[in-house]
Amino acid sequence: MNFRTGLILRRRILPDPAAPVVTSRDDLDTVRAETKAVYNRQAAAWNAQRPLSLHERPCLEEFAAKLPRGGHVLDLGCGSGAPIGGWFLEQGYRLTGLDYAPAMIELAKSQYKEGEWLVGDMRDLNLCGRYDGVISWDGFFHLSREEQRAFFATLAPLMVPGAPLLLTVGPEDGEVTGTVASEQVYHASLSPDEYRARLDAAGFSDVRITPHGEETAGRTLLTAVRT
Repeated sequence: MNFRTGLILRRRILPDPAAPVVTSRDDLDTVRAETKAVYNRQAAAWNAQRPLSLHERPCLEEFAAKLPRGGHVLDLGCGSGAPIGGWFLEQGYRLTGLDYAPAMIELAKSQYKEGEWLVGDMRDLNLCGRYDGVISWDGFFHLSREEQRAFFATLAPLMVPGAPLLLTVGPEDGEVTGTVASEQVYHASLSPDEYRARLDAAGFSDVRITPHGEETAGRTLLTAVRT
């Protein structure tokens, strides 16, 4: 599978003919540096266009089956909270949502007042709590490969033993771009074997990578359990 095509289609983002073509390492680094600003500028547009049908529901239910009743979920790259954060709240879970775009957090606060919504960066998880489960649906893969490599050791101390982890990732090692409201954003992924090795070293078990398909809402899923 072509990584560029596969990842863009799994996010249901189609290339914008008006968007500039990334042709060099410098271009890709510029897109990566601007991704946060894009989400902040385009928060309202993203929120308006985000499908609310919860095609992710089977994946969320499988994740939630590993949570204690009323458990505390950390949603990294939560966006506006719709619809995933809202679903967890409706199911009776405590939810902390973290996003580095302040405009996204303002939308989340206005839409789901019962959640805890924080402006923050998953590359620097300065959080005090310990969580019964951690999810990042279409958020984690905006980190560079080097940032992803450092992520799991930082995350592990924030999770209670037995806590499930659910991430959407790419199908193979590489970097690509997608678009949000006609502006380019950066995506990256490690290889499945490297994800397994990194998670094992950070204290996770039951690592599974499920290729994209109807049962995964069109995503490649990475799941694991904190040991």
